[in-house]
Amino acid sequence: MLHTPDLVIIDTREPQYIDKQFNGCLSIPYTQMAERYKEIPEGRPVMLHCGLGWVAPKAYKTLVEKNPKIKELSYIDGAPLFDEYNKNKK
Repeated sequence: MLHTPDLVIIDTREPQYIDKQFNGCLSIPYTQMAERYKEIPEGRPVMLHCGLGWVAPKAYKTLVEKNPKIKELSYIDGAPLFDEYNKNKK
């Protein structure tokens, strides 16, 4: 497992679609990313995710346009492994 202690994980799903999340993640729906991107801590790597890999790429595109200063920005393409991550992140 990759260890990145200062990683910011952002759930980009709308609240009604959230059933599981990564422990400690931020929740900024992709439809609000253009307005709320300044809530993301500066100077830290950022990983975006959703439930199936459909909306995280849209949030990624918005962040690239709104905040090109994010040096390490990525997203999970597909379904995240919440349980595996959370059991190692207690």
